Amino acid sequence: MAATILKESPKDESALPPHLFRVILAFIVSMFITLLSATIHQERESAPIALSVVSFALTLVVFALLSKEFLRAISQELRKRLLSIATLVFVGTSAAFLISSWNLFRGDSAHLYFETAAMALTLYVVSLTIDAHFKLKLSNALSAWTSNASLSVIKLSPNQERWRTNAEALSLGDCFELDSNSPFPVDAVLTKGFGDVDESHLTGEPLPVFKQTGDEVKAGAIWRGGTAQFQATSEYKSSSLNRYFKRVLELKAKQSSFERLAEKGASVLLAIALTVASITFSYGLLNFSLDTALLNALSVLLISCPCGLAIATPIAFWLAIYRLEQAGVTVSGCGTAIEKLASVKTVLLDKTGTLTDGITIARIDSDAQLSDEERTQLLSLAIALESEHEHPIAEAFRNYAQAHNLSPASLVMTRLLPGIGVEGVAILNGESVTLAVLNSHHHLTAQLKPNQLGLVVNGELNLVFTLAHQPKPQVQQAISALHALGLKVAVLTGDASPKPEFLSCEYHNALSPEAKATLVKDYEQNFGAAVFIGDGLNDLEAMTTATTSIALFQGANQAKTTADFTLFHSNLLMIAEMIAFARTAKRKVLLNLVWAISYNTIGIALAAFGFLTPLWAIAIMTASSAMVTLNSLSLLKSNPSLSTLARRTSERALQALTPTQPV
Repeated sequence: MAATILKESPKDESALPPHLFRVILAFIVSMFITLLSATIHQERESAPIALSVVSFALTLVVFALLSKEFLRAISQELRKRLLSIATLVFVGTSAAFLISSWNLFRGDSAHLYFETAAMALTLYVVSLTIDAHFKLKLSNALSAWTSNASLSVIKLSPNQERWRTNAEALSLGDCFELDSNSPFPVDAVLTKGFGDVDESHLTGEPLPVFKQTGDEVKAGAIWRGGTAQFQATSEYKSSSLNRYFKRVLELKAKQSSFERLAEKGASVLLAIALTVASITFSYGLLNFSLDTALLNALSVLLISCPCGLAIATPIAFWLAIYRLEQAGVTVSGCGTAIEKLASVKTVLLDKTGTLTDGITIARIDSDAQLSDEERTQLLSLAIALESEHEHPIAEAFRNYAQAHNLSPASLVMTRLLPGIGVEGVAILNGESVTLAVLNSHHHLTAQLKPNQLGLVVNGELNLVFTLAHQPKPQVQQAISALHALGLKVAVLTGDASPKPEFLSCEYHNALSPEAKATLVKDYEQNFGAAVFIGDGLNDLEAMTTATTSIALFQGANQAKTTADFTLFHSNLLMIAEMIAFARTAKRKVLLNLVWAISYNTIGIALAAFGFLTPLWAIAIMTASSAMVTLNSLSLLKSNPSLSTLARRTSERALQALTPTQPV
């Protein structure tokens, strides 16, 4: 039903759906009909017949405004041999309207139920409109990755003529160039030159990788700069990245077991209500009068009108989504995402970019015995070499200098050594010396490990810098909070580095995207439903394999569009709060559903045996819906730590943005 409304919604998320005006107008008219009906029921026989006629006419208006969605949905359901809550709503409201019309034209103003027909139909369409709005947001998000089509490249002709064109124009074998910090739209091989490529969102490795002639590059990697030309080894639509996204979207489109169960339950409810109403009508017609048979059958349809069921699940989930968005978490998967998050038994996290925030210098060693003055002088030289460059390692040196109040030394010149390091010339004690910060690829520093750099002065290794991932604040607290909820926690990363000291959980490294997804399946089989938290393109398959997923806002757009949840700040303590709150929301939903089923069972029985008039059926149905709503509204006050944590995070963010000195 919501899908029917969704078809009429604009692709632009900021625009109003075309049917929204009809829904608003129908709600206003339904409220007016309710006021008229209150007057009619109060004055009874003395009520002017004109009020009843106006109610009849206005109810026709409401049906005309809203029946389009229902008739289309019901016709589709009948063709599929599927009966849902929408069908039951339409049958109940239509019966109320037809019986009220019959009573009106025979002069019985005491048994008119136009307000029931109009308001029940309107409230149900309002709930569907809200559902369609969230599904539209999800649909737009899932198609966001196609924005890569607007990327431009500099295409080269065989005679080296250059022109800028759309990435979709690239064919197999075409040569092209990229601007700095631009993603590769296709798989390619470097045919000329060299430069750095950021593959962190593909492999999990945090450092840019040096590429030279003959090296291959996968679509989705980011060209960080250099002088180079590339040749496409795939067409745009058949690139590895687009094939990957196709698999992701296919996984995302699968219907959840929760949704399938809801559809079956709605069909059963409809069958029971229609069967009981038919039996009640037949029994009343045989043993009583036509009026009694109609009233009892109508009471059954009205008492079983599934407003409780229709409201029970959506309103709790919408309020849960509202609370999460207030806490800096967006929900793309609507109520199903909340339900899945509440069921998780395992939390799986990516490391690079998810638990870490950049690179830091963890340790500085030296084989020689250095005085404090000599050590400070060497550090100043290393900082001077690195600080002028735009690179994650250079940022680590600048941060180290700031933290230890070190100033860069004066250099005569510096030169970048692509894929190896940086070198320069300085004047020490009146003499010119050559120095360099090099990685393990240089012959002078072959003994270094992959995560180490060496400061070489006049050909001798003086200092060894060990690099490490800088953990985000509260990482240890966040993992402890997850353990406190009884959850299994593990880290799955494409990074090859060993387990960091700050992690107090299982750790798996050097994983390909496929290996991550395989481990997700293993964890789910052994420990139960899993949530995967990541931020890169290499996390997409794991995200879609897991029961549900959370992305970080600063991560890749494709990760955010794939995930059911997006965390808009870096406070990882929010993960445990989200799971605890989702469990609370699910308990509210289950309580609402138990109440709605119990109410329908007892109410239908009472109505079938003639103990309820249509007026009492309407009142009880309204009271039931009110109870469900009040129970769901309690979510606004539950789990106060969720709001407290969000408020503290916002305050820290504001403090970080507030300048300490006048500009």
